[in-house]
Amino acid sequence: MKEYIIVGGDGKEYGPVSDTEVTQWITGGRANGDTRIKEKGEKEWQRLRDLELFDRAIGSPIPPTLSDSSSKASSPTPQFTEAQLIEELADRPHTFSVRECLGLGWRLTRENLGLFILTYLCVMGVSMVAGIIPFGGFIIGGPITGGMYLIFLRRLRGEPAEIGHLFAGFKKDFWPLFLTYLFLTIAVLLWCLVLLIPLTVVIIIVVLYASGGVGDDPKAIKDVVYLSSLFLGLGMLPLIVLAMTLGAMLGLSMPLVMDRKMDPLEAFKATWKITRQCWRKFLGLSFFLIAINLAGVLLCCLGWLIAVPLMIATNAVVYEQLLGRGVKS
Repeated sequence: MKEYIIVGGDGKEYGPVSDTEVTQWITGGRANGDTRIKEKGEKEWQRLRDLELFDRAIGSPIPPTLSDSSSKASSPTPQFTEAQLIEELADRPHTFSVRECLGLGWRLTRENLGLFILTYLCVMGVSMVAGIIPFGGFIIGGPITGGMYLIFLRRLRGEPAEIGHLFAGFKKDFWPLFLTYLFLTIAVLLWCLVLLIPLTVVIIIVVLYASGGVGDDPKAIKDVVYLSSLFLGLGMLPLIVLAMTLGAMLGLSMPLVMDRKMDPLEAFKATWKITRQCWRKFLGLSFFLIAINLAGVLLCCLGWLIAVPLMIATNAVVYEQLLGRGVKS
């Protein structure tokens, strides 16, 4: 009988144990598909979901009972640390192909169009209802985004997914996803503020300089206002692109928390370490995503029913290649 070694969330190795014991840990909620495992005597680590032997157990875990709580502390947990994740990804190139990710994202969207459109509509509906309450939309932003990525990632991996997975983030992952969403929002807002301040100063200087020589001439004043507006618009375009780039980079921390059950700060730091090495790829991807978004608008906004799922699917593919299991062509 084969025996296995398992790595717990504390980084320690447990075992050797039999496949029966591993299955019991899965069904008891002490391990999941992301738990690292290797056969005794082997050097290469895998994840439980990569071994067909445990597919059935992973697909139908049984919540642990109260009698299991006393032994839980010494058992493996599904949480990963930043150091563990970086070590696991050490042999993987920290880059991705924009073209390949867009192609795989489109194929994923096309093959699951009904589910993805329904998911998007449910997200919009839940967000609108939550918006009735002050800050309600912001409060549910993290959990609903995590659940949305869960659906896309499960379909990308060939696993079954249903609309009920959209609300998985409201259970035990609510606070980690909420905090991750908060960190992400603050980071993007600060980045925009840093870029907006010098742009605003330049525009004010230009307006003051130009207005000093126009006097009371209405036409000249109109020209100054027009040129200032044009300058502001041209200046905002790179600001939007850079904000989208940073959001796309750090935004991968959302599926990371949902998928790997990582601590928000750990996920945030790990995401930054990996994505900053290929920021140019994210910059190029941002232009394509902006074009997809504009195409949705031009199609009387109904195009968003395809454009938005396509953008999420593409981001899910990027996540899978950089931080997940790796892209399957």
